[in-house]
Amino acid sequence: MFPTHTKRRISKKREKALLAGFHTVWANKDYATIISIANKLPEETPQEDEKLFTPYDLALTRTEES
Repeated sequence: MFPTHTKRRISKKREKALLAGFHTVWANKDYATIISIANKLPEETPQEDEKLFTPYDLALTRTEES
């Protein structure tokens, strides 16, 4: 589980792992999982990292359209 209280950036290794996971669940159209995981990240992480923000933003858009 990701801590929600830390102000540190996530490491590059964890960022790559998250992106790989996002890619896998995106392929399965499991947008709720992307949103759930992104909501567990420190609030500033998706906002500061466009690579993580993009799948999250698109997942939100896709769930709103459904």
